[in-house]
Amino acid sequence: MIAAALILALHTPASADAPNAPPSPTTASDAPAPASPSPRPRLSVQERLQQRTGAATGTTSGERLTQSLAQGVSAPGSYGEDLSRIVERFPAYAARHSPWTGTVRVVGSETMGPMVSNLAIGFQALYPALKITVGQGGSAVGVDALATGLCDVAAVARPLTDAERTRLAATARRTAIEVPIAMDAVCVYVNHANPIAGLTREQLNGIFAITHSQAPQPILRWNQLDPASPLGAEFLPLYLLNSQSGTMQLFRDWCMPGEEFTTVLRFVEPGPSSVVNACCAYRDAIGIAGYGSGQPRARRVPVSAGAGQPFVEPTPATIIDGTYPLSRPLNLVVLANADGSVDPVVRDWLRFIWSESGQDTVATVGEVPPNPERIPEVLGVPIDDMWR
Repeated sequence: MIAAALILALHTPASADAPNAPPSPTTASDAPAPASPSPRPRLSVQERLQQRTGAATGTTSGERLTQSLAQGVSAPGSYGEDLSRIVERFPAYAARHSPWTGTVRVVGSETMGPMVSNLAIGFQALYPALKITVGQGGSAVGVDALATGLCDVAAVARPLTDAERTRLAATARRTAIEVPIAMDAVCVYVNHANPIAGLTREQLNGIFAITHSQAPQPILRWNQLDPASPLGAEFLPLYLLNSQSGTMQLFRDWCMPGEEFTTVLRFVEPGPSSVVNACCAYRDAIGIAGYGSGQPRARRVPVSAGAGQPFVEPTPATIIDGTYPLSRPLNLVVLANADGSVDPVVRDWLRFIWSESGQDTVATVGEVPPNPERIPEVLGVPIDDMWR
């Protein structure tokens, strides 16, 4: 048994002495272009809208969107040509002449929090009389809030379970509709200097599960994974999210179904950025967080579905095509009326998210856009490649 004193001596939780938070997102017009290969120039939101409509502009809603997203950012974000080609395939969004008013309440996933907050800012810039509030706490918390009427939209970083669908139908007496607004992946993070080449499902079970049903013994030290590891016999401190997190639920279902997380050297962090910050700060750390929380000083480890199976690195390509085994949709869940319709304000916001402007924000914050050819039925069909 590892003494408590040893645990405290090795590490303190990253949240107690957290490194600097990751840069906030920005708009395409503020983002520096990659040096090589040079992608097609990324236009501002308003320039893209003007190209499609041919409209002359002054100080417009598109400019207000750009200005609003720029407020409060500490450093610009950017993304490469591969994601640019996907973003450009989404329809444009034309703001309504009659402004939206009222309040839309969103509760749920911590992984989705920064992205959803920026998407709310962008839409509110077009409709200043509308207020969109974004609360976090985990995907399960969002489902609970939707079922009990405490929110209008639940942010759920995984597919709904059958039990959740049944509960929503029984409690709210309405049908839940999942609208994927981005693709993501549950990732295993280590320090950038850690050379571990990959981890199998069985090894992850031995590291994280208290009963380690798929491993002959618990894995506590780095040299149990690789005898030649430069970390030698150093322990693996584990950095996790809370049990209500969709990230942790999906990870558990994949490599340790029905088992609980070990309590040895386990630190529960307040959010995914704190998990990745710990992996940046401590060379022996290992953590679980979403793809979009990545930072340069932490590395995403390729994983294998089992012994003899290939190791797959999480990348936009492997997330979109599903070859990375822990790929997942990031959903906004709404409740449909009896005729299948949803609240018109929420529907229009979802259309904005499924536009080139919205998906530019998705890519800028580090997430992967969904397939632009699979527009959710509840949104309808764009006219002349534009949401009107």
